[in-house]
Amino acid sequence: MKCKNKRQALWCFLIFFSWILIPFISFAGDDKELRKASFQRDVQKIKALLLKGTNPDTIVDPVLKWNSLHLASYFGDREVVEILVEHGADLEAKTKTKETPLYMASEQGHFEVVLVLIEKGADVNSKSRLGRTALYMAFASGNKRIAEALLKNGADVNTATEDGWTALMRASFEGQKEVVKALLNLGAKLSAKDFDGKTALDYARERKKAEVIKLLEKSSP
Repeated sequence: MKCKNKRQALWCFLIFFSWILIPFISFAGDDKELRKASFQRDVQKIKALLLKGTNPDTIVDPVLKWNSLHLASYFGDREVVEILVEHGADLEAKTKTKETPLYMASEQGHFEVVLVLIEKGADVNSKSRLGRTALYMAFASGNKRIAEALLKNGADVNTATEDGWTALMRASFEGQKEVVKALLNLGAKLSAKDFDGKTALDYARERKKAEVIKLLEKSSP
């Protein structure tokens, strides 16, 4: 299992830590084999186990509450995702932090996996424990292609997190000019306020993001 960026490295550490606890948790028969095959990313073994009738929603990490579909979506294993979904894996299964496979694929920038999950009917507006959606995470990571795919399939550009933050606020705070431009073109509300009463423009000014400030001011009524 390779970790390609800092966030993946963090999750790899947490998964490794959970492995320390897993010996104290019993896995039975084919469930144990599916867990092993999922971590090894053994496509043929996973397919064989599912054909035998192994539950595709088997939890492979009981500490983080990840199943095989979460794992495959997070690491961008499209073929594994397709096989699991074909065998009835729950598209809306949530981890301990209430993240769905679509959320994880969007956050990590796995465009092809995102398309598969959307095509199979994944809820594009499902929220994590912090109130973040797949669209919010796509824009947060600057992945416009994934964001556009989500928006074409009903994602709400103005959805807010539990503290009232919208994707426009996040992009303005980070100074992501092109993302801000895209959000505005898609109908993001400039007037939206978070729980502190601040708008995207307020955050751009606080962070001294000159290009974003100019763009937001130009778009203000």
